[in-house]
Amino acid sequence: MHEWTIEELDEIKQKIKEVLDVQMEVEQYEGDVVPSVDDLEDANEGLLVDCAILFVDIRGSTTLSDTSWAKSMAKIYRAFVRAMVMCVYNSGGRVRQIVGDRVMGVFVNDEEVKATEKALQSAKAILTVVEKYFNPECKSKVNGKEIQCGVGIDYGKVLLTQVGMKAEQEEAKDLVWAGKIANIASKHTDMAEAGEIFVTKRYYDNLPFSYKGEDSRWEAVIRLKSDSLFEGYANTNYYLDCVNEEETKEFSEQVRTLSSDGNSISGLNPNDVVTQIVTGMQSQISALLERFEPIVRRETELKYTEQALAQRETALKQQEESLKQRMVAVDRALEFKKNQVEYKLKSNFLSDNMNSYKFLELLERMDELIELGGKINKTKVNVHSDLYYFRLVNYMKKHNLEVAYLLIEEAIRNNLYLPWADDIIEVVEKLNKKIEISVVIRQNLQNYKPDARTLDIFRKMILKLNLSNPLIEYERKLIE
Repeated sequence: MHEWTIEELDEIKQKIKEVLDVQMEVEQYEGDVVPSVDDLEDANEGLLVDCAILFVDIRGSTTLSDTSWAKSMAKIYRAFVRAMVMCVYNSGGRVRQIVGDRVMGVFVNDEEVKATEKALQSAKAILTVVEKYFNPECKSKVNGKEIQCGVGIDYGKVLLTQVGMKAEQEEAKDLVWAGKIANIASKHTDMAEAGEIFVTKRYYDNLPFSYKGEDSRWEAVIRLKSDSLFEGYANTNYYLDCVNEEETKEFSEQVRTLSSDGNSISGLNPNDVVTQIVTGMQSQISALLERFEPIVRRETELKYTEQALAQRETALKQQEESLKQRMVAVDRALEFKKNQVEYKLKSNFLSDNMNSYKFLELLERMDELIELGGKINKTKVNVHSDLYYFRLVNYMKKHNLEVAYLLIEEAIRNNLYLPWADDIIEVVEKLNKKIEISVVIRQNLQNYKPDARTLDIFRKMILKLNLSNPLIEYERKLIE
């Protein structure tokens, strides 16, 4: 058993650096033959190739199962791959990958024929060979077995580069077809039904117009795989023209052998003629039904695909609506926070600098602050409280006694932090509001449980203004 060494690992590391540290040079391929591994050097260089890539593999059937004998399966795979390679080469392509029963064919443009046309001829040859030649031979010689296959094709630009190296006197080199084209063609092969060619829209758009007439039977389809949608065109039982012409010729020859009196066909009696015609009609009807069945399946598949798309569209709309609502909520929250910060700054500034404003100017600033406070759920009383009643009343008693008194009443009615006792007494005496203030004090004592500072201010007011003393009854109730 080989024992690995650090030197061997370092050699591998150096080979990796040789590739990754050198910039890759890319040239547009101008040839009309599919490049091979010998067309590129073992260097960081690549060829940009316009090509059609075809994949084909066995799709399985009711007669081919996992319980088949290994020898039978080996014979089937060998014959199938050999036939597929011949279909690709005879159509002007080259086989560049064989993995199990999956064959990859590559086609490039030349002066006379487009790559898309070559690939289609190869696909038609594949379906023709499998249905008309492979299955009859296989069925008669390999335990009655039959196979079915699917073909996928895409067209576009592919970056081609050489990989591998010479090791131990053996060549371990191959070509890598980098890009989405090969991958998409492979996925279309996976989704192709038995006896179907499933191509991308890009490939179909580049197909010569002569292959897209009404008689070509191409159908636009959308297929869903996991969460991915694949749009393209499908064609079922699309055989080579030479085979269709031969079958038509054989049928015409049978019709021409009818005698002029209608009594015989190639020596057959009238009963045999009728039986042959009916059998032929039944065979044609069966063929039509076989062709119609995939159409029904595709329509059903399309229906479910449309339903899935509709559900996804509904889900996307719901997500979009939810996102809009969240964005609105975030915008509102940000606006609310911005207004909170603005309100706090303006209220603090106005409270601290109140005496620097003229009366009317202060009222305007207070109105603006009340409007801003409304945006963050603050009432007029909340705004006055944030400006502090002791500052407001002290300012207002110098400019407008009525406003000063209203602020005093407001503070007492709402059991808020009261102005200074001397300012209250001065305003009440000047406006002669002793009776009114007594009523307000009594209401406060009935509705709230004032703190010690408030009760102390009430005592000073009662003493200075000679008011009836509601505190006696209030304090008696507290004792009881």
